[in-house]
Amino acid sequence: MLILGPESMSRRVSPLAGFQVTIIGRFWVTTEEETADSCLVDFLHGEKWWKDVMQFYVLMIRNPLGAIRWIEATIRKQHLHGKTTISNAEELKRLARKALTPA
Repeated sequence: MLILGPESMSRRVSPLAGFQVTIIGRFWVTTEEETADSCLVDFLHGEKWWKDVMQFYVLMIRNPLGAIRWIEATIRKQHLHGKTTISNAEELKRLARKALTPA
């Protein structure tokens, strides 16, 4: 880990820097959530291209039970049904449950 001392930092500080980061960060998080939802819907509809992306996303969620609730809520909210949807949802939920089990 590299730790920089005060001599390596700029002496001039912009008073808006923190405010700007907050605005950009909030916008990005909202966009990420919407993108994850749309990717999940596409995968549940049978777009296999999203399989690896959704598996990675589910594994990166720190709360596996939250991932399962998110998948189930998306199915209800989007009124998704059918063999492909159920099969793909079960695949992701199995992956999330596996993350719950200690290694």
